[in-house]
Amino acid sequence: MKLYHRLFKSSSSTVADFIYKLYDENGNLSPYTRTAARVLLGWFVISSIWHVIVMLFAPAAVSALAIFVICPTTLEWLINKSKPCVEDAVYTVMRKLEFSKAAGLDI
Repeated sequence: MKLYHRLFKSSSSTVADFIYKLYDENGNLSPYTRTAARVLLGWFVISSIWHVIVMLFAPAAVSALAIFVICPTTLEWLINKSKPCVEDAVYTVMRKLEFSKAAGLDI
């Protein structure tokens, strides 16, 4: 028997065994196959959404960074306008960090 006949014969039996494992007795996909398909589909959807978000917001972030580098007074103005909100946010984060350290949580 030639080599390619043996390879084809062994690969066809392997494929048949693999297909047999994908389906249950009723001809439906097995539960682990459905779970794997759902995980892969979810990963594809989430990564596609993330890609769209990055493509939309990356130019805006780079533009804002360029504006702040070219004209630092714009950043100072923005900080002065949002000072109460930023101070509250920083205070809240610091409190949470202190509570987590007091509780023995490692962040």
